[in-house]
Amino acid sequence: MHPDDLSRVWLVPESHYTSRMLRQHLEKYPHLGWMVQANGDYIVGSYWKDRPSIGLIMESSPSVQRPHLATRLLDSYAGSGSELVVLSEREVTHGLRLYVDMGFISLQEVVCYEKPDVVVPPVERRLAVRKLEDGDLAALVELEEEAFPWLWWETADTFRQLAQKSDTRVLVACLDGDLIGYLILAVRATWGHVNRIGVHPTRQGQGFGRELMAVAITEMARLGARTVGLNTQSDNLSSQRLYERFGFERTGESFRIYGKWMDGRA
Repeated sequence: MHPDDLSRVWLVPESHYTSRMLRQHLEKYPHLGWMVQANGDYIVGSYWKDRPSIGLIMESSPSVQRPHLATRLLDSYAGSGSELVVLSEREVTHGLRLYVDMGFISLQEVVCYEKPDVVVPPVERRLAVRKLEDGDLAALVELEEEAFPWLWWETADTFRQLAQKSDTRVLVACLDGDLIGYLILAVRATWGHVNRIGVHPTRQGQGFGRELMAVAITEMARLGARTVGLNTQSDNLSSQRLYERFGFERTGESFRIYGKWMDGRA
């Protein structure tokens, strides 16, 4: 789909894009948009966490042309070297059956937690915690790739982008000058969210996760949060135990990440 074709495209309800945003997106990723010239049905992709190795199907028209459009987009991802393609929440909601028929599988279940206050138990403080600086990025990316599964890795670019958002804080934690952990926090009005808490594997089991969680809640409270939440993988039992010790409770909500491996693996 060429940006000049946009006059014939009818964006789906609650689209991720405005016409202007979609034009900019297609100018950057012309191979990630396809449309049916006859009626304006379309599909648009992006990249998961801005990583070309993981494609992200963002949205598509709910029409009989959707399988054809999805196939063209998957071919584009395969041709550009993506290893995996995942679905946006919108596509899971509005087109999951189609994608399952095309070979998409459930990759991960994510469960939701909430803490109805910002009370923090006494925790020993040993870490020097501060805002992310550009000089931290190399060490932070190395920690990220040691501490988390491949699907969830952030990159230097995404860390930098998150740090520039007005409602988000990216904090690094150092011990004796070494970066051993970090936090990504978001606060909107009175609601806080722990987007990420990470500790280097060589430092896990030493209480630094508890310390970082105390820092996270305290910082979000300082920024105005009165209730805080977080999401985690359903099989991440050690992290769930940490959250529950701080008073987080399961909300009963969960969602799944669906994806298709481009090499055909199941």
